[in-house]
Amino acid sequence: MINKNSVKMLKALHHLIIPLSGISLGLFIWNLKSADYQDESLVYTSTSSPIFYIFIVICALYLSLFISALIISHLSDLKLNDALKRDVYTFLPLLLFLIFPVKDLFTASTPYFNHLASRYFSGILIIPIGSMVVFLKILLLTGLSGNSSDSGVLQRKWVYCFLLALASLYAGTFSYYSIIRHVNLNSGVDPLGFYSQAVWLFSNFKAPLSSFYNNRNIFTDHMTPILVFLSPFYKIYSDPITLLILQSVLLSSGVFPIYWLAKDKLDSNLLAISLCIGYLLYPALQFANLYDFHPVNIATPLLLFTFYFFHKRFYFKYFIFLLLALLCREDVVPIVFFLGIYIFFYERKKKIGVITIIMSMAWFYFAYWIFLPYITSGEHSRLDTGSFGLYSDLGSGIGEIISTILLHPLFILKKILVIEKLGYVVLLLLPLCFISLFHPPTFLIGFSMIMGNMLSQNIFMSTIRFFYTATITPFVFISSIYALRFLLSKQTFFMNIAKKTGLTYTFSKTNLVIACSSVILFSSIVSSILYGPLPYSLDPYSDEFLVKKEGVRAAKEAFKLIPPDASISAASNLGAHFSNREKIFHFHFPFGFLPPGEEPEYVFINLAKPYCGTRIQREKFNEILKELLFQRNYGVFYFKDGYTILKKGYKDKSGVNNIALTTDKPAHIVDVELNNEIDFWGYSLNTPTIRPKIPFRIVYFWKVTKETDYNYYMLIKLVDERGNVVFQHDHEPVYGLYPTSSWNMKESISEAYWVELPITVNPGIYLMYVGISEKTNDNIDKLEDMVKVGNITVQKF
Repeated sequence: MINKNSVKMLKALHHLIIPLSGISLGLFIWNLKSADYQDESLVYTSTSSPIFYIFIVICALYLSLFISALIISHLSDLKLNDALKRDVYTFLPLLLFLIFPVKDLFTASTPYFNHLASRYFSGILIIPIGSMVVFLKILLLTGLSGNSSDSGVLQRKWVYCFLLALASLYAGTFSYYSIIRHVNLNSGVDPLGFYSQAVWLFSNFKAPLSSFYNNRNIFTDHMTPILVFLSPFYKIYSDPITLLILQSVLLSSGVFPIYWLAKDKLDSNLLAISLCIGYLLYPALQFANLYDFHPVNIATPLLLFTFYFFHKRFYFKYFIFLLLALLCREDVVPIVFFLGIYIFFYERKKKIGVITIIMSMAWFYFAYWIFLPYITSGEHSRLDTGSFGLYSDLGSGIGEIISTILLHPLFILKKILVIEKLGYVVLLLLPLCFISLFHPPTFLIGFSMIMGNMLSQNIFMSTIRFFYTATITPFVFISSIYALRFLLSKQTFFMNIAKKTGLTYTFSKTNLVIACSSVILFSSIVSSILYGPLPYSLDPYSDEFLVKKEGVRAAKEAFKLIPPDASISAASNLGAHFSNREKIFHFHFPFGFLPPGEEPEYVFINLAKPYCGTRIQREKFNEILKELLFQRNYGVFYFKDGYTILKKGYKDKSGVNNIALTTDKPAHIVDVELNNEIDFWGYSLNTPTIRPKIPFRIVYFWKVTKETDYNYYMLIKLVDERGNVVFQHDHEPVYGLYPTSSWNMKESISEAYWVELPITVNPGIYLMYVGISEKTNDNIDKLEDMVKVGNITVQKF
C-alpha cells in the first residue's frame, strides 16, 4: 500500500529525480561503453570515466525536461513551473537502469554468447524503461491537452490506403534486399535452390524428384505441398527471385488480419495501425524474410487470416486457410493442435475445436505414416532422422519424447534455462514490450513451438535469425491484441494508482489508447534498430545479409558460360542460380554416389572459400579438387578471382597454371626473402579493417627465386603486441594443387582465400607474420623463423 507519508516524501524529493535518473542512466551507458576498452588502464581516463557520462546525461535530461514542460504548458493552461513539477515524475523509470550490473551474474557458453547476453539484458532495460517513460509522457500530454478522441489522428477512410502503403513499402523493401542478397551470392542451395528446383519441376509438370537428394521425392525432406500453388508464378518468370518476391508480398499481407482483429477487439484505428507497424518492424519476421525462401514463412499470414476468420465465425474460410497453413510444413501441426485446444476450452466452441484437433492429427498421420512411407518405399524418412531426430535426447519416438517432457520436468528445465535460449524468448517478446504475456491462453498456442525450438538439438532453431519463428510470430501479435484489450479494461485500476500516488493523470480510454500506441511504436522501432537485420540496425551482423561477395562480377561472367540444360555441381552460394534444371547437385555430394559416367558436366566452386555452404574443411576440399582434376578427367574451364568452373573432359593446355600463376600486383607490396628459394611478394585485402566472424578476402603473392625439391607449407600468423598468436592460416600452397616442388624460376604465384577470425580476437592492431616450412617441422610455430610483413586492424565484433 502507498500511504500519505510516502506520497509526501516523493513530492519532496522531486528535485532529486533528474540527478538520480542521470546517475542511473549515465552508469548504464558507461557500463556498456567500458566493455569496448580491452586495456583496463583506459577505463578511467578522459571520456571513458563514468563521471563524464553522468554529467552529459544529467544535462540532457534537464534539457529534455525543460523542452517537454514547454510543450505541455503551451498545450494546456499550466504555468511552466507547474508543468515542470508534473513532467519530472515521468523520468522516474530511469532509476531502474541501476539494476544493469545484475547481468554479470549470468555467463554464457562462449564469448560470443556472453556478448549476446549483454545485448539481451540491455534491451530488457532500454525498451521497457523507455516504454514506461513514453507511456507516462503521452498520458500526461493527452490528459492536459484535452484531446479526447483519436479519430483525428487517422481518418477511417484513409486507413486501408495507409495499410496498403505500409504493406507495399515492406514488400518492396524486403523484395529488394532479398534479391540483393541473392545477387550478391549470399543465398544458398538449401533452402532457396532446393525449393526453386521443386517449384520449377511442378511448373513444368515433371516428377518432383530432387537431384539434391539423389533423386528422392521432394517431400521426403519436408511436407511442403504449398509449393504446388506457387508453381504457376514460374510461368511468368522462372527464377528464384520470383520466390523471394512472393515471400515478401505474402508476409506483408499479414497487416490486414492484424488490423481487422485489433480494430474489432480494441475499437481503435490508431492502436490497430500501431500493431501493424510493429508487425512489419518485428525482427524475427524480417530475419525469416531475408533468410532465402522457405514455405513455412507463408504460414505466418495464413495463420493470422485463419485466426481472424475464426474470430468472425467465418468457418468455411477458417478451415480453408487452416488447411493451407498445414500444407506449408509439418511445423504447423503442433500450432494447429494447440489452436484446437484453445478453441475447445477457452472459446467454448467445442465442435470447431474438435474438428481443428482432428485435422492436425489426421494430417500428421497421413503425412508420416501413409504418404512418406509410400514415396520412400516403406521408409519414414525424416520422421526418425530429421524432425524427430532433433529430439533424440528426449526419446527415440514421439511417445518417448512426450513421456520425457511430462515425467522429467527438471531435465527439461535444465535444457531450456540457459542464457542463449532465454535470450531467444526475450527477442520474441521484447519488440512488443512483453505485452503478449498478459493473455496466456492465446500466447500459449505459439509457446508450444517456442518450447519445441528450445528443446531441439539444432541450436539454430532457438534463434530469431532463421525461419523457425514463422509459426510463432502470428500468436505473439494475436496475444498482444487480446492483452491490450485486457489492459484497457483496467482503466479504474490505473486511476486508483494515480490517486494514491498523488499524480494528476487523466486515464480516459482514449488517453490510454494513445499511450499504448506510443509504447508499441517505441518498442517496435527500438527493437528493430537494436536487433533487426536491415542496414540501420545496431546488430553486429546486420550487414552480412547484404555484403557483396568479392568477385561477384567474375561469378556473373561464369554464369553465362554454363548451358541452361547442362548438369552441374555447385557450391551452396552459387547453386541457387542454377536451380531451374533437373540435374543440379550440391558440391561435393554427387561424386560419392553417382556411378562413373554420370558425373555432372560442370563443377562450379569458389576456391577462395570452400566452406561456404559446402560445409567441408579445406583439407577435404583440396582432396576432392585433386581427384576431379587428376582422376575424374575434369579440366579448368574458367578461373577468375577464385571462382572456378571445371568441365568434364575439358583439355586445358595450361592446367592448374590458370589458377596459380598471376600477372597482378599485391596491394601491399612487401617483397621479403623467406629463404634463398621463395620470396613473399605481398598481399591484398578486400577491406581495410576486419571484424571477427565476418569473412574477409586475402590474396597472398609469392615469387620464385630458385627452384626447389621441397614441398613447403605456407605459414601465416596474426600476433598481438605481447607476441601471442591469436590466429593462424597455415596451408598447402594453391589449394594443394601446385606444390612448391613444381614452382619454376621467376614465376609469380597468387592464392586467394576467404578467412574468418574467431570471436575471441579482440579489437586492435595485429602484426602479420609469414614463413615457409616443411609440414613435419617441429618448429613450425616459432615466430623467430618467420618475417613480419604488415599490420592488420581488427574491429569489435
